[in-house]
Amino acid sequence: MYTFRMNKDKTRQELLGHLIVIRLLNNPNWAPAARAAIDELVDGKKCPVTSWRKSSTWQQVKMAFDEITEKG
Repeated sequence: MYTFRMNKDKTRQELLGHLIVIRLLNNPNWAPAARAAIDELVDGKKCPVTSWRKSSTWQQVKMAFDEITEKG
């Protein structure tokens, strides 16, 4: 979980509009892990499947999240 302040709704909307995240969410095999990553990164909600945190899907969502939050 991140300790900096952010507008969660805006961050979630930007993530959902990110091309990488759109691609992941449109794939039925990757979507559950992508949704869990978004929920944890934005809301701090613990991921229900620990192995997903090591997946490339998770890493791609994290990369998109970092891009969005670093540009402020």
